Amino acid sequence: MHPIFPEPIRQLPQADIPLLGLTAYLSQADTHQILFMEFKNDVELPEHSHGAQMGIVLEGQIELIIGGEKHSFSKGDRYIIPEGVTHSGTIYAGYADVTFFAEPNRYSAKQLRHDDRIAPTAHSQRKETTQVCKLCGKDVPQVCQATTGDITGEICPPCCQQLSAGADNSAWLEAITAPVLLMQGKPRQVITANRRALALFGKELPEVAGHRGGQVFDCQHSFTEAGCGLDVNCADCKIKGAIVATFTTDTGHRAVSTTLPIHKNGGTKPYRVQVSTQKIGDLALVRIECYESM
Repeated sequence: MHPIFPEPIRQLPQADIPLLGLTAYLSQADTHQILFMEFKNDVELPEHSHGAQMGIVLEGQIELIIGGEKHSFSKGDRYIIPEGVTHSGTIYAGYADVTFFAEPNRYSAKQLRHDDRIAPTAHSQRKETTQVCKLCGKDVPQVCQATTGDITGEICPPCCQQLSAGADNSAWLEAITAPVLLMQGKPRQVITANRRALALFGKELPEVAGHRGGQVFDCQHSFTEAGCGLDVNCADCKIKGAIVATFTTDTGHRAVSTTLPIHKNGGTKPYRVQVSTQKIGDLALVRIECYESM
């Protein structure tokens, strides 16, 4: 079976999108991104919004609910999602498309693991990529890119030190190209979130700030009399465990995944949830990598 995309496209960096079975090649520009995507598994897209998006379907089928209206698109079709319009949908296994995003920071490229790097030879040598801090514009040292992880890998150490509970952290959080919550340890609750996280959960900032993590996720167990973190079902929650451990051990956790009963719109559905965490000072970042109904 021939690959959907030709070799020049498959040589592009892959986008860091934590969806099972997705391969996405990223073409980066100063004002936008173009993604060449193919899906091996069915994917449910929760309701969210962002900058303008346009897609051209190459293979398979996608169903989208755009601004409350349901549409089905197949090979040869195109779709347009205006800026700020909420949308959700279902992508079926075997789907492939070319998608234009009218924002340059919608997704970031995957970081190469050490073992994936091309070993230099007598005739060739891999050029190290210099990454620029998205806040101050200065170079991010290679060692910081390798050790701080994807959450703050695009922000230099001096700018990381500016993060604090009493400051306006909005610009700081918006520099992270993924849905992110900023949490404090005592009491353990969310302080704020970036726009990507608010769009993912379909909430406004007052519905997130000052709330427990499970309440932000709409976990059914957070609505019991005992409450989020104290309900009997919370004892073995992997997400809670990772966040608590991040505060108590100063150690971040990567790709912690579990299934949560999410209560939305009067009903409860199982959702696959995956997060990574990172401690910065007395605070913790929680990146939401997957939040989709099963």
